[in-house]
Amino acid sequence: MEKTNQYLILASAHLSRNIFILREQLMQCAKQNGMNHPETIRQSQLLDKLIYEYQLVMLAQSKDGSFHD
Repeated sequence: MEKTNQYLILASAHLSRNIFILREQLMQCAKQNGMNHPETIRQSQLLDKLIYEYQLVMLAQSKDGSFHD
């Protein structure tokens, strides 16, 4: 159970960092190419997936009793 807690904590930190980086890249892409550009849309969809994965990890942490932000 402790390994699961450690994995969830590391996964949430990793996802959080990647979400921050991708959000910055998305904003830059939208600024340069516009909101409807295919690359902007692709990055937005990738960001959506990462946020969803992060939410799943956070849910697992809360169920596991190891909720950390």
